[in-house]
Amino acid sequence: MRNIQAIFIKQLQSYVKNPVVYATPLFLIGLAVVFSLISAEQYAWEFANMFIPVFLGAGMVSTASSFIWEDRLTMNLRFMAMAGVKPHQYLIGTGSALMVASVVGLTMFGLVGRYSVDELLVFLPLTILGAVAAVLLGITLALAPPKFKPVAQTVPYILGFSTMLANNNESLAEVAYFLFPRQIFLAIEGMMEYGLDATHSFYIVLANIGVVLLAFIITHRKNKLEGQE
Repeated sequence: MRNIQAIFIKQLQSYVKNPVVYATPLFLIGLAVVFSLISAEQYAWEFANMFIPVFLGAGMVSTASSFIWEDRLTMNLRFMAMAGVKPHQYLIGTGSALMVASVVGLTMFGLVGRYSVDELLVFLPLTILGAVAAVLLGITLALAPPKFKPVAQTVPYILGFSTMLANNNESLAEVAYFLFPRQIFLAIEGMMEYGLDATHSFYIVLANIGVVLLAFIITHRKNKLEGQE
């Protein structure tokens, strides 16, 4: 427990001290604020909903990957292993720190979107589940062999912007429908415009978490965290 707490604090401090890491979330939140102020035809929640998939996909997936890659590059992983830190302790500490950052960002989106209390009771649990999928996917991508790093670096941006592109492409919309960023977008849109229940989207996001968790287990068994360079 002490090791997990130390990793958690270390990674949270790294997040706060690195402007490059939190610049993207702040930029996206800022865009949602600006657009909601200058547009008289659309509601604030529409702009928040527009950028949340980008925040989760391009933002949190790539951030989670970058934390692992940085610790591998700087040999921090090896030093921590020598200090008695187990791989699962490192992953839990890192994942927890990233989840705290995600929840803060999503709460800010909730405020920008001006959701009611009842709407937030759907918005926050659904988007937090999306953040779990995003962080877990980012860690999984970072565990892949180095030769796959260019592909792993591309995946977050494809995932993040797939929702925007799917709005104008039916074929892409059919594929993106099963991805957690798209489902979150559709659930919030359905709830706000038509009063639809979001249960179906909860199930799909949970299924995404299950698939990513399986991929993580397989990837970690083949490419041990402590054995990475």
